Amino acid sequence: QSVFKVMIEKKQNLTEPVSRTTIFTDDISASLIFWRDVLGFSISIDVKIPNPGASQILGFNCEHIRVIVLSSKGSLVGNIGLAEVINPEKKMLPNKFDKSINFGETCLVIRTENLKNILKYIKNNNYTIISTPTKLELPTDDEVWEMFIRDPNGVLVNLSHHGKWKV
Repeated sequence: QSVFKVMIEKKQNLTEPVSRTTIFTDDISASLIFWRDVLGFSISIDVKIPNPGASQILGFNCEHIRVIVLSSKGSLVGNIGLAEVINPEKKMLPNKFDKSINFGETCLVIRTENLKNILKYIKNNNYTIISTPTKLELPTDDEVWEMFIRDPNGVLVNLSHHGKWKV
């Protein structure tokens, strides 16, 4: 009997919690404005991944990769990575997402107690808003308000406010 089958039968987890979601970007500065300045993540790592490793993990040649890892409240899980490929040998195309949500698309769900303040900034700076804050009717004691937006790279982000919506 394989080790894998035994682990599945014992219901053992084969992985750890998601440590980071990395977003490839052609404009790391615009991404930092959104993730650090708007949503409040802080930089925990800012590194240059040199070759040959950079080209090997991408599957094509490049000069190097700059990676910035952002964390919330110093957490080691649930982090956001921003990766900028420097001088790639092939053209990297941006995602063409609009105000619709697509099958197979990944959505990052982020809790906040500051949805009203974030919403003001997002509206004033022309980010793509898919839905404005909506109160969900859920069987919980807390009110839950959620909205969907896109980051500068087209990544779908669900901001989730739990608690009373103060006017």
